[in-house]
Amino acid sequence: TITDYRLVGLSGLVATDDGYIVINDGSVIYDEQLPIFFRDQTCQVGDFQAFWPNRPYDPEDMVLDHERQLLWVADIGDNAATSGDEVNARGTVALWQVDLSGGDRTPVIYRFRYPDGPRDAEALLLDGDGTPIIVTKTVGAAELFMPAPIEHQGPLER
Repeated sequence: TITDYRLVGLSGLVATDDGYIVINDGSVIYDEQLPIFFRDQTCQVGDFQAFWPNRPYDPEDMVLDHERQLLWVADIGDNAATSGDEVNARGTVALWQVDLSGGDRTPVIYRFRYPDGPRDAEALLLDGDGTPIIVTKTVGAAELFMPAPIEHQGPLER
């Protein structure tokens, strides 16, 4: 049972060799930092990493590229898009990259837009070369989108 008062709306969980990494869902947590929490094998918070210069809007998932020691935080939630609220739907989504190989863990943001309008998404996967793949939340078949390449920060490819 998780009893830490800072962890009330977990949205992402990654298992590591020595514990877990978790993040709260941004739509239920209003803390300006909305940090990434590093937990030990007993699930106690050992450390955390804040975002900079601003916090994510609505993180929904995380995935760890074990080979490259890169954590990807998927700031891809958009409840307004699901409800058809075009006025409040997000113009962009973001993938935050955190280098866990040692040294500076400050998250780096990459912003993207869907090719034909906002979507709500809930999951993030990695393909074989470590490229993040966003999985949308839809009725029926989900859509898969990926940046190509990540540095361009332009439209996502279906």
